[in-house]
Amino acid sequence: MKKTGILIIALMLLGGCASGNIRIPEEHMAPKEAKKGDSYIFLDSLRHDGNITKVSERHDGKTTLRILFSTKGDDVEELNLYYRDGTLKKQNMESAGVYRGVEYYVGEIEVEAVNLEYFFEARDGRVRYFVGETGEYSPKKIEKFTYEVEEGKLLEVPQWSKNSLWYGIYVDTFNNANEDNDPIFNEMGPEYFFQPRAKMESGQYKSELIDRGLWRSVDTLGEFQVSDWTGDFSVEEAYEKNMTSKYNQGSGKNTRRYGGDLQGVQEKLYYLKNMGVDVVNLSSVFYSYSAHKMDVIDYRHVSPDLAQVKSRGKSEYMLLDVDHRRDENKLGEGLESSTWKMTESDMLLEELILSAHNKEMKVVLDVNLDYVSKRFWALKQLMLQGKESPYRDWFYLEDNWDKRIEYRGTSVVGIETGDDGKKYRKAWIEAPEGASVEVIEEVYRWNLEHMGVKFLDEGQNMVAVNYSNEGYRTYIKDSLKKWVELGVDGYRIEASNVPRDLIREIEESLSKEKKDLLLVRAWERSTHLDDTNFHSKDNYALGSIIIDYLDSRKKLSKDELENAFYIYSKLNTLDNVYAGPLYLDSKDTDRVFSMMANPGRKYDSLNTPESNYLNIRPDLADRRAVARVKVASLIQLTMAGSPYIYYGSEAGMWGGDAPYSRKPMLWSGQKNQAERDRYETYEALGKLNLNGVEYNKVRKYVEYPVTRNNEISSHYTKVLDFRRENAEIFREGKVRFLEAVEEESGKTLDDVLAYERILGEKRVIVVVNRGTTSRKVGIYTDGRGEFDSLFKEENKKITGKRLKVDIGPLEGAIYYN
Repeated sequence: MKKTGILIIALMLLGGCASGNIRIPEEHMAPKEAKKGDSYIFLDSLRHDGNITKVSERHDGKTTLRILFSTKGDDVEELNLYYRDGTLKKQNMESAGVYRGVEYYVGEIEVEAVNLEYFFEARDGRVRYFVGETGEYSPKKIEKFTYEVEEGKLLEVPQWSKNSLWYGIYVDTFNNANEDNDPIFNEMGPEYFFQPRAKMESGQYKSELIDRGLWRSVDTLGEFQVSDWTGDFSVEEAYEKNMTSKYNQGSGKNTRRYGGDLQGVQEKLYYLKNMGVDVVNLSSVFYSYSAHKMDVIDYRHVSPDLAQVKSRGKSEYMLLDVDHRRDENKLGEGLESSTWKMTESDMLLEELILSAHNKEMKVVLDVNLDYVSKRFWALKQLMLQGKESPYRDWFYLEDNWDKRIEYRGTSVVGIETGDDGKKYRKAWIEAPEGASVEVIEEVYRWNLEHMGVKFLDEGQNMVAVNYSNEGYRTYIKDSLKKWVELGVDGYRIEASNVPRDLIREIEESLSKEKKDLLLVRAWERSTHLDDTNFHSKDNYALGSIIIDYLDSRKKLSKDELENAFYIYSKLNTLDNVYAGPLYLDSKDTDRVFSMMANPGRKYDSLNTPESNYLNIRPDLADRRAVARVKVASLIQLTMAGSPYIYYGSEAGMWGGDAPYSRKPMLWSGQKNQAERDRYETYEALGKLNLNGVEYNKVRKYVEYPVTRNNEISSHYTKVLDFRRENAEIFREGKVRFLEAVEEESGKTLDDVLAYERILGEKRVIVVVNRGTTSRKVGIYTDGRGEFDSLFKEENKKITGKRLKVDIGPLEGAIYYN
């Protein structure tokens, strides 16, 4: 599918304009606010950006397309779409509503054309303006938009994924049940550390899991230490301090490890089942040195540090290393999937999936396809094999093979002496026959540094991949298929760099193995799912709106919130809405509890210590933070869609953006050391008098106790129990917003949100008061009879189509018949 515009649409703010050529005529003075019928159009607010979604398969030679456009709110009286499908046709576009000053329009057309030309007409009073790639007052002058109608089927969203409850696990910090597999180095690699002194349960030194030649004894970061699960998160290990001072790696906290593993997840499946979880979402588990495992070394295998460090009595780290002379790894695996084997780590994931299925839970894996690790097995093969490597075209290299570079090191491999008496090496050198592992690694690092490999980051850790290479495409499809064959129910795929046709091939390959497989487009912030090769996308848009509604500084009105939910449902099929995980927070944002103590910030921004972000336990900084979390989670867990609980949110965990949002899980009965935060932040914000906080002005820190929040935990338990007991209405019930008025005056209350879930005669009514005073409220509904309260010992009867309730400040309520 080819688009002429760039997709940068977000519910919070749509960026860009229809054309750089659009100019507001100088002779017209812009009014202070938009008004329909005033013959003035705010041209810079007219946006399309190529937003088209195919919503039906080609049938009888025709395909249905959904086309989106936006204007300044209440600005134009009429918006029309013109498109050429044989003849020039006109379609009036429907307004889906106004949100944050932006009015969204939706149109659906049925076309036979494969290559569609189209443009828009905005009308207001006497003014007509036409928008294509250019914007003009005459339709004859504009350059039209073009769109290539994509062939292929539309995906059917799996029934199990609709309105399901997700639980997101960051494996390294969820639960450690096997200390034998605890990491012995971080993403820097063993070559930056001393040999560890720790032993496994068998008595074998853990250092023996890695070839002796890879450990260093001089100029290292020191000995790697797994961080203390219950320790003060603010305290850096010695190696973390060295990373900052020696290698300018920023905060070492980003690379620390805690030892969480798949055994730990399996051990807590009963905990998830008791919560009513339907979908267990695991952070990437593929072979990698890092905690996040986005920088994959091999998609064919589970990382040993999350599972088992030995297979068949041998180190999995060694077995997964490449043997460049034989074009296979030391497990004997080549590129052909028929040669692939199962490690004990792989078997452990299979066992975990089976256990989850036995408890009627699905398992969805995170997978990043946007880049690979600099240690990626095929890249290492290429760097050691040279020009003749079958992996030469998997990556982007400069043609440096014979380039001579002055060498000042101590190795004798590949050294040439120049006429000037200096030592030189070529950009690519060959490892000698029979070379030691230490020599091979040195050659690999030299070649990697000098062959001009294309990286996507300044730190040169994220390697770009040539997605057009058929060998790489086959490897990815076969790797993902392996896990589906072992029972995986779906993937959350990071794929902002991945071409659509590869995603389509992946879906077609995997759906042959599992008909009800789910593919979710990960970390997607747009208002709608434009890529029909995914079943759904991450729903951060609505989660951020819930947060904004409860933020006292943002003044988001109830009408705006209701409009936002309505607009989102109009821009997507209901199946997409219901299947996409609905987030309040995740491993890639700050914690929702901390959001409530740091108001006035754009969602997922200004959430680091450098931005005067309060990383303190939120209830100590703002006594209302707990109440806001309870209300936010109540909306999330009862609204249409698939609520996503990020591990520990149900326990009141807190923290800014990563790594602070990835702290070790706070389990019941766990005793943690006190935690510290930067003194300067509290001094700058005038918060040097918080109860329960110790201030040390001399050593520049504040200190506070670390505990689970029992009030938040009890709230989650009550709502989740209710959701599980009424699963049918939350899976299939419609959502309808209700009018809430003040009982005495009959005035509509902006601070009170009310909606109901409806399934036949069954109703669940949710009421939320975001205000700071108690209210006597009348809720208009066509429901009948008596309603019980979930949170209070009371029974309410609907009279005159009105449910009368008393609701406290920052309080939520559920009434059900």
